[in-house]
Amino acid sequence: MTIYKDVIDLGYVLSNDTQAKDKIITVHMIVLREYFNILKTDINVLLSQSNDRESTLNSYIAQLEYRYKIALENSKTLQMQRTELTQGYDDSNKKLTTLKEKLSTDF
Repeated sequence: MTIYKDVIDLGYVLSNDTQAKDKIITVHMIVLREYFNILKTDINVLLSQSNDRESTLNSYIAQLEYRYKIALENSKTLQMQRTELTQGYDDSNKKLTTLKEKLSTDF
């Protein structure tokens, strides 16, 4: 199984609001779907059908560990995006306040 990885430029998010939201949601849904597929595996059936139970169990555990690692990375990415968007929002608000004050004093 492969994980779909994509870097979403925050400039793209700000300039293409609807498309960017859809892209962000799609990326996260794919990650969740892959994790769900691992979790829905009936490990008892998987092991009972296996010729090499130890190898099968180790492979299943490795998939869980890999998905956990990807989830942590995904969480960090989301947190960084949140921080950048919050900072961009705050900067925009400061600029807007400054412009409003300038307009008030000019007129």
